[in-house]
Amino acid sequence: MRTQHDLNLASITITGQRKIGVNGNALLAGPRSSYPVTRGWAEKIHVVCPSAEGLYYTSYQYGPEFAVLLFGDRVPDDILEGLSKRDIADPICHGEIQKLAVSLSIDYEGV
Repeated sequence: MRTQHDLNLASITITGQRKIGVNGNALLAGPRSSYPVTRGWAEKIHVVCPSAEGLYYTSYQYGPEFAVLLFGDRVPDDILEGLSKRDIADPICHGEIQKLAVSLSIDYEGV
């Protein structure tokens, strides 16, 4: 996918974590019981970095590739080219999310 313009993304790569005093990829490499803490960090970054339009990080589950999370309230709806949108409540989309969550051992609550 391609963006319509450059994005200001906060890094939570291992290097980015080290800059904020977190060592050893602790934000992303913990057990699934640590996911609420990771979400809390994302929420905190959203609050304290008002210019950040999202996050980028090395995917622990799918590494070594980078992953991007966009803050929906900070980027225009049409920021991504070639991206189709689906409602997560759509039964087919919801089923795909559930299958992915199971494959990653993630607890996923329905919408």
